[in-house]
Amino acid sequence: ARHVANLTEATDDELLAVARTARRLASGLRGTGLADGTLVLTNVVVSQSVPHLHCHVVPRRRGDGLRGFLWPRRRYTSDQELARWRTALADILLTPEP
Repeated sequence: ARHVANLTEATDDELLAVARTARRLASGLRGTGLADGTLVLTNVVVSQSVPHLHCHVVPRRRGDGLRGFLWPRRRYTSDQELARWRTALADILLTPEP
């Protein structure tokens, strides 16, 4: 795979691959009980300390305090919470698509 600095430099096929993965995570997270929904974002140049195409799939809960495009950051409350998220995301990404 080639290096892509940001959204505007990606080919249609590269964008499709990123969008499919984001959709898979967004859909899968709703089924875990860890999120009511998601917010999907990508940066183009600004706020990219390392230029690379990526998107943020931000888990959301109703009443979670999101204001505009800024979300409150917090540390995991325990190693168990971190493990629960890690396992859920791995399960979503490693389960074959239908």
